[in-house]
Amino acid sequence: MSNAQQTLEAARGRLANLQTYLEHDPDNLNLLADVIDQALSVGDVDAAGTAVQRALDLQPGSPPFILRQSSVAIAERNFSDALALTGGLLAQGIQEAGVRFNHAFA
Repeated sequence: MSNAQQTLEAARGRLANLQTYLEHDPDNLNLLADVIDQALSVGDVDAAGTAVQRALDLQPGSPPFILRQSSVAIAERNFSDALALTGGLLAQGIQEAGVRFNHAFA
């Protein structure tokens, strides 16, 4: 197995562990953020989308989770949604590099 394959398998294992932890603590926003980020890193867009929706249900309007939602939209190639999400953050004065990057990418 190549180093890249080993790295991907390790990342998938980490995602599985995080999802197990999340089953026991489904309202943990930090854990949800980790699941979203890890899921996106291994290309599991469905898992990322599910986790981001859960996070936004718990904390509606949260800029960090809206940014992650825009990352999910980009991964789904839904650029108009990503642009609307990041545009909303920019309109609120949130100028973080990740917001600007996703906005430019979309």
